[in-house]
Amino acid sequence: MSEEHHTPRKKAKPSEDGFASYAWRLIGTLRTAAGWLDLTVGRLRFTTVADVVFDVPLAEVTDVIWPWYYFGGGVKLSADGTQYRFSFVLPNGAEYPTARLAAEAGLDLATITGTGPGGAIVAADVHAGLAARPRPTRQESIRRSVARLMARSKAEIPHYYLSTTVDLAPALGWLADVNAERSVTERVLPAALLLKATALAAARVPDMNGYWVDDGFAPADRVDLGVAVSLRGGGLVAPAIQHADQLSVDELMVRLRDLVTRARGGSLKSSEMAEPTLTVTNLGDQGVEAVFGVIYPPQVALVGFGRIVERPWAADGVLGIHPVVTATLSADHRASDGHRGARFLALIDQLLAAPAEL
Repeated sequence: MSEEHHTPRKKAKPSEDGFASYAWRLIGTLRTAAGWLDLTVGRLRFTTVADVVFDVPLAEVTDVIWPWYYFGGGVKLSADGTQYRFSFVLPNGAEYPTARLAAEAGLDLATITGTGPGGAIVAADVHAGLAARPRPTRQESIRRSVARLMARSKAEIPHYYLSTTVDLAPALGWLADVNAERSVTERVLPAALLLKATALAAARVPDMNGYWVDDGFAPADRVDLGVAVSLRGGGLVAPAIQHADQLSVDELMVRLRDLVTRARGGSLKSSEMAEPTLTVTNLGDQGVEAVFGVIYPPQVALVGFGRIVERPWAADGVLGIHPVVTATLSADHRASDGHRGARFLALIDQLLAAPAEL
């Protein structure tokens, strides 16, 4: 059904309750115009200020004046100045604003008992249905939020993906020496080195560190690394380690342990949940060798690390077995290109080859 056009009329006078607006005329019959409203069947219910109800099929309505920015449930002015309240009534007996409210809340009108005139479903019935519905758990709410965000990301952001294999023999050898004289609780894990190398690379390649806002890239003036943390019972959060490029490896390790503990205990600070400038996800502990993540908007990149594995590796002309990790980059093609992304990953590789300088 084709869309009907609307022509403006003179400005309506304010009603007694202060309701006023520009009035618009629906040209043709309301049944024809109903295609624009996505209402092809149903009825139109008028209620005058004297509470006299007129309930007629849409096909019998030929002319209605209504405010352009609102319909259903409000005071309307007819062509002769008479005040009406009107609403569209769907075949299931629910008025249009009520049906829209139920749809937005995810409620099936067939499960709601109407308490309005003639069993019509009114807004109070929808609110009662919402109140009776079991509330989602914290994990369910987080999952829904993440799902909406990821759906938006895949729909709006033109992702491109790069990966490289990083030799971790120098880094893990250095870590073994550092941890040799430390207690288990004070030891530095490889994850801290990966985070520090990523933070330094982000500071030196600012194309990966910032936000896409107002149809343009806004580079961040600091590096706040979001760390993806899986929650017990399901769900995912990515709180930020602020100024990660300025922290030592030991400080990063302390922050990381604390952040993961509090994230899973539900005691994160609001400042830590503020927008990170770049997010890192590490699924190595899950046995995954590579992860190509989805960018968290409005960020423009996401770095992934997989499981550290041993592979045949040639270094300085000598073939041996080295520990390696796959580093990946998911980036926004609006903010950067493959050349800049490759430089970013190469810099992470170079930094991890000299761990003592991190």
